[in-house]
Amino acid sequence: MSRKSGGGGGQKGAGWILDGVLCGSVVVSLAPKRWTAESQPRNNEVDHMRLQLLLLAALLPAASACGEDSLSDDLKALTDLATRSLEDRALKWECVPSARYVCTSEGCERNPGGVSVRLNFRDNTYDRCDSKGCDSHPMTAAAGGIFTSVSLPGSGGTFLKVLNDGSQYVEAAALHLAVHQNFGACKPMR
Repeated sequence: MSRKSGGGGGQKGAGWILDGVLCGSVVVSLAPKRWTAESQPRNNEVDHMRLQLLLLAALLPAASACGEDSLSDDLKALTDLATRSLEDRALKWECVPSARYVCTSEGCERNPGGVSVRLNFRDNTYDRCDSKGCDSHPMTAAAGGIFTSVSLPGSGGTFLKVLNDGSQYVEAAALHLAVHQNFGACKPMR
């Protein structure tokens, strides 16, 4: 296997861009940076994103005191993400990867296979589906901040973390001594 690195590609800054004005004094507008498959965030970039989200969380009460009209659309979207979980938005979701990798001790490579995930909050089931069908597993889900985290009790290492609007997710599944990572988006199912 060859070792592939994320990053580069002319990307500037970390994953979030802060600009704009809140209540005439504090700079606070949030705009997510879109990561390409070749430029996934590095650990220090993820830490930088967390720091910026903590700053925004601290400013939310002050923003509310300024009045609804002064809140930027981005801050309203962030507030919506933080107050409505994935389950609050729909009981069934399908998560389809747009980028897939398999990593071993020798490095990571693109994974041409495709596994989608179906989340059913009503039945608490997690279905991993491919061209051969679906395997169903019991799941545990917990909303926290702007994310919903899903794990499979007794699976030995599968989890999924998704933004509460479904716009981005990451799934990691440990199979033997390899980790399969899928990145993509989730959409409500009927």
